[in-house]
Order: sequence, then structure tokens, then C-alpha cells
Amino acid sequence: MKAATVPAPPPRLELVERLGRGGMAEAWRARWRAGPAVEEVCVKRARPGASPAARAALFTEAGILARIHHPNVVGFRGVERSPEGEPLLVLDLVEGADLGRLIEAARGSGEPFAPGVVAHVARELCAALAGAQTGLPGGVVHRDVTPHNVLVAASGRLRLADFGLARAPSAALNAEPRRLAGKPRYLAPEQIRGCALDPRADLHAVGLLAYELSSCRRPFHDQSAAEALASLRAGRAPALIDSLRGIPPGLASALRALVDPAPARRPADAVAAARVLEPWADADAGRASLARAAATARARSSRPPHSYVGPAAPRARWTLEPYW
Repeated sequence: MKAATVPAPPPRLELVERLGRGGMAEAWRARWRAGPAVEEVCVKRARPGASPAARAALFTEAGILARIHHPNVVGFRGVERSPEGEPLLVLDLVEGADLGRLIEAARGSGEPFAPGVVAHVARELCAALAGAQTGLPGGVVHRDVTPHNVLVAASGRLRLADFGLARAPSAALNAEPRRLAGKPRYLAPEQIRGCALDPRADLHAVGLLAYELSSCRRPFHDQSAAEALASLRAGRAPALIDSLRGIPPGLASALRALVDPAPARRPADAVAAARVLEPWADADAGRASLARAAATARARSSRPPHSYVGPAAPRARWTLEPYW
């Protein structure tokens, strides 16, 4: 008598489409079967051929994200492991566009974001950073708050993403070999100098991002990356805020405080920074403006949000056991 054939179990995780690619990792749209239902999620994995250090960094990121629960931070769902032992971070899938694409579209139209929208974005980012602090003893330094790491959902809600460079501001972080981590045009002076960091370094980045929203220009856009680093190190970021036109003096003062070269003169923490920005933020107009901008950016694009234009990658279908 012929033995009955046992059907193969459905794949627990299936990579569908690559959404983005960075120096060490890449993000994928995926289908994830965590129970009876199949969900669409984002999976972050190390790039093929990445070093063991890059894979270890994913575990560090997972450990940080697992402790953060805030509506303005991309949600963490868990960690899976490929048959080869590769860590796979499972995250919320944000359908929308990143803030970098919205700024590019605004730059093309010649219409910067209104002051109330700028203040709303800065305040929401401060709320995200404050939420990250509450989940980790001693807080966390994101170290990479840039337009492309801020996702805008179709509803207009902002979500801070990519904690791959994030570290706790502990003795271990401050004892690390001094390496320049992050995008050159968004670094605080103390990052460039290799000094000990605390969460106020991220507030400096929020101020620079607000400048970019207000002007549709990258910080020190007329300088090379090396020259921009020198300008930031020399503490010239407040001059960027002074160059803005058409924003209320009170908002300009709040942004100038965020980019003060001395951390001690910035707001004490992200909660204090959000409080300073509150009078100038227009939440309703901000969400509506961002939702329209995200829809327009997606409609104008011939490729999926955050997609990497390159050779097609093979689709992976894995039957897995939970890593955590």
C-alpha cells in the first residue's frame, strides 16, 4: 500500500519585492505567516556577502526595537532566521513614501513646506525620539535621523525608521573606536569630533531636517560633503536657520536652539524640544499636507516606494521557526 503524501507546510516567510538597499542591509516587502493569517510586512536583512559584523548589527537593532513601542516609530514584529542562520528583522510595512522623496518633489515644484507643517514634522520626530528613550534604560541615540529614514504613511503619519546605527549612550558606546557614523550633512558637531554622545545629538539632526523642509535645500547644499562636515564641526548650523525666510520668529528661535553647536544649550531632551515646537505646529494641516505629498510622490514614481533600481533578485520562500 502506497504511503500517503504529507503536504509541505506553507512558507512562513516569503520575500516578494525589494524596497530599498543601504550600505549593509536591504529591506523587502514580504508575506509573513505568524499564525493562521498571512500579513504583509517589511523584512530587513543583511546584503548578500555582508560581513559578520553587519549581521551582528541586525541583532543589536532588534534588541533596541523590541523595547520601543510608539506610534511614530516603525513597529517591530520579531526576528526570524533563514535556513542559513541569517537574521531577518520583521517590521511593520509602511505604505507611503519617505520624507526625502517628498522634499525632492517640493524642490521640483519650488514650493517648500509651510511653517506649521515644518513644526509639525519636527515635533512628531521629537515625539518618536522621546518614545525611544522611554523604552531603554538610559535612552538611545539614533545617530541617523535623515529624510530618507522618516517614512510618511498614506494617512500622513510619520514613522521614524532604521535604528541600524542606534546605540545606548552608555560607557560602552562612548568607549567605541571613534568612527563617523551617519550621513555627513546631518551630523552634530560632537559626532564629527568623536565626542561622547547623548540623545541631544539627534535633536541637532531634527533641526537640520526642519531647515531642509523649509528651504527644500540640503544643509550646506552648495558645499561638498567634506566642506559641509567642516561647517557643521565649526558650529555654523544656526546660520542655516537665520537664512530662512517666511517663518515666524518664534519658530526660528526654536529651530536655532535645536542646532546649537553646544549640546548643553539645546533642549534638555526630546520631550522638552517637542514642547518648544508645540505652539507653531499645525497637526491637522501637517497630516493633510504630508498625505497629499506622499500620494503625489507615489503617483509620479514609476517604481515602488523606497525601491532599489538594479538587477532582479530571486524570491525566497522559507519555512522557519521563530528566532525569538
